[in-house]
Amino acid sequence: MVEKSPMFPGRDFGSPCFINYGKDNEGATDEFVYALSGEGWANGNYLKVGRVPVERIMDINAWEFISKFETGRKPVWVNDFKAAIPVLQDSGFMGYPECVYIKSLKRYLLLTWKFKVERPDKYSPDDGSELAIYESPQPWGPYALVTKMDWETPEVTPYNPRLPLKWFDNEKLEGYLLFSGSWRNGGSSEFYRAQVRKFKLELVI
Repeated sequence: MVEKSPMFPGRDFGSPCFINYGKDNEGATDEFVYALSGEGWANGNYLKVGRVPVERIMDINAWEFISKFETGRKPVWVNDFKAAIPVLQDSGFMGYPECVYIKSLKRYLLLTWKFKVERPDKYSPDDGSELAIYESPQPWGPYALVTKMDWETPEVTPYNPRLPLKWFDNEKLEGYLLFSGSWRNGGSSEFYRAQVRKFKLELVI
């Protein structure tokens, strides 16, 4: 019997998501796939970056993480995920992230979120949540804040934003935001399901 264990145990790289470059990684800018991670499912403080050759995703020895930056924000990569440093810090907002590459803009769009509570281990489906959006020229930053906002209403308490590139028009800069909603009453809430909202990006010169 094969013993199974987490590839990245603990909170150091505890909630990775792959950066979405499109179907089959078609918009990739190099030979790697990249993953961003907060410290867990919700209300983390730090964002870290990992990468791996596309054909070796399941090989833990092939993964690399940023351990420091040299002059000009050039990343230094190491194999130990526990040595990874944060590339972005925002108290409470580093829940399970979402990041996509907008090829028509040559920018990365990062979506993060938090439940509106003071302690990361104390939240409920009635707390309400906030959405934060950042943009960057590279997976490792520097990330600039685009906006923070109350996200829907406490009745909805949305979480886990996703921006499917399949639904995004690179020319019109229009798409749909996909997210989950409140799980109150044991998951019987009408909002505890996949939801979508249409959006349009506006460039500020």
